Amino acid sequence: SVPGYADPRLEDQWTINDGLLPHSIVDLIGPIAKLAKGSRRGAKSFEPWEPKHAPSLISAFTRGQWCQGRVASTKAWTDDARCQLCLCENGTLHHRRFCSATMPTGGWPTPVGPAQAGMAMLSTCRSNIALNRGLIFPRIMIRPAQVEHSFQWLIPPPEDTPFKARWYIDGSCTNPTWTQARGLGYAMILVDSDGSLLAAGKGNPPNWVIDSGGAEVWAFLKVLEMFPDCSRITTDYYNILVMLQSGRKSATAATRPLARLWRSIYDCIDKRGTIDILLKRVWWMPSHCPLASVGTRVMSNGQFVGALDWRANRLVDHLARIAAELVTVPDLASIIRDQFLMAVEYCAASLGVVTHAANNHIIPVTREDGVVVNRKVRDNNADQARERARGCKRPVGTKRPPARNKIDSGGAHKNACDAN
Repeated sequence: SVPGYADPRLEDQWTINDGLLPHSIVDLIGPIAKLAKGSRRGAKSFEPWEPKHAPSLISAFTRGQWCQGRVASTKAWTDDARCQLCLCENGTLHHRRFCSATMPTGGWPTPVGPAQAGMAMLSTCRSNIALNRGLIFPRIMIRPAQVEHSFQWLIPPPEDTPFKARWYIDGSCTNPTWTQARGLGYAMILVDSDGSLLAAGKGNPPNWVIDSGGAEVWAFLKVLEMFPDCSRITTDYYNILVMLQSGRKSATAATRPLARLWRSIYDCIDKRGTIDILLKRVWWMPSHCPLASVGTRVMSNGQFVGALDWRANRLVDHLARIAAELVTVPDLASIIRDQFLMAVEYCAASLGVVTHAANNHIIPVTREDGVVVNRKVRDNNADQARERARGCKRPVGTKRPPARNKIDSGGAHKNACDAN
């Protein structure tokens, strides 16, 4: 359990996600963006989705659709608000999902699994908005992000550190894809050459550190600040070794995401001497290796991973994970967010498919010569209504006359004037 954080029950979280919590609105635009780009992987929650439906989704999402009810609301183009395909009910965005002309046999697929659970937590009004616009913005109880860094010693370090003792550091991140609920933690342990655990501590970096690599670099900085004379460090983040070898100018370049951290690290290095000594004392080892890696995997110093290195890396990784979990959201909130993500994907994918079907309905038409051809029609007569409002006498169904060539007509007019 998280100290000072009340883990809500399911029914309480249900109420919170229906809009009663005044903060922690969760942004779920990710699935919509993926579908709007024409993702070829499809939508797991709505199988009929295809990349060709992406333009229809964008049009409906941005209020670019003119259903027949919207056309009739202008009072100038037409007064018929019925759907022009079924001619039964008013043509609205909601009616498109139930139009007998475009709905496949058996109806459109209904949400199942996590998508169904996410839709069930919405009120009727919010459910209609989600189906007609693809928008869901739930409110989930999220602990505010920690602004300042924190640290806690579990085993205080001794006053006199043995010469051969070595620090092991690690960083961890929970919910890396959910920015609002991301939890970061780091840990450091001091181990003697005989395997004795001399010190252990864990903490959380400031909020501008955004990933596990940054958390481990922060742990590296804390060791240099607190123990400048004992800088024998083993890390499983290879980028630390790369930045030390590349030099200050490269590590603190404006394009580096962790330039702010590396500037502080190099300030510590400059105060205590040359970087060449530190490069010999900082080792890299493979991370998250099985027990079989002992004696087979090689570290950056050319030695094989020993049993002591393997055990120390597993311990510091466990402590860093605990530190990250203490500032992350409960599992229940993550589960509910995943359910809403699937619900958003279902609503957006179905909105694109239904909109495409309403604007690309195929009907058989018999021409004057008796040949039956297929014609593509929409569920509205907006084009015909605008032409009638302009006083156009062209019969409905005939082709539009070709546009006048302004250049030719202007040239002919000029030649006629010259001739006169």
